[in-house]
Amino acid sequence: MSRERKSTSQWMWSLVTNRDAPIPVRESVLIRLAQEQAMGVLGVCDTLLTSDCAEEWFMGIRGLVALGSNEALQRLFLLCAQCGPQKRNFVLRSIARILTSEHVATFTRLLRLFSKNNEIDTAGWTAAALALKDIQKRDNNSPDSFEDECPPNLWLI
Repeated sequence: MSRERKSTSQWMWSLVTNRDAPIPVRESVLIRLAQEQAMGVLGVCDTLLTSDCAEEWFMGIRGLVALGSNEALQRLFLLCAQCGPQKRNFVLRSIARILTSEHVATFTRLLRLFSKNNEIDTAGWTAAALALKDIQKRDNNSPDSFEDECPPNLWLI
């Protein structure tokens, strides 16, 4: 790594972790680091997700989405199972934007449980996620019986 590139990278990391810097600036740098698959992005996102600041929490979610890795999706699934209804809607939409075929079963479970009493905004969803929503809509299985069959803490296999 060239000296200039290393200096830029260090500057970017210091900016992302600087709580005095404006959130939009920090987030844009985090997104860039995530798109470059920089090591350490998962750790920063994990820290942001434990923050009491809602803007930092959303920044952590958007960082995971930009990363788009298997580990990022696993964290999003776990978070979706743990957070309240309003945040869960945002996390579910975020997952749907980066869903891969490897995670179809887990997403289907989330979709069944979450869509029980909620309208879901599908803007920006991948084709796979949209197809699952259509299948779930046609499915006559009761979400209640599904919850009995598979409790939320067993979603991640």
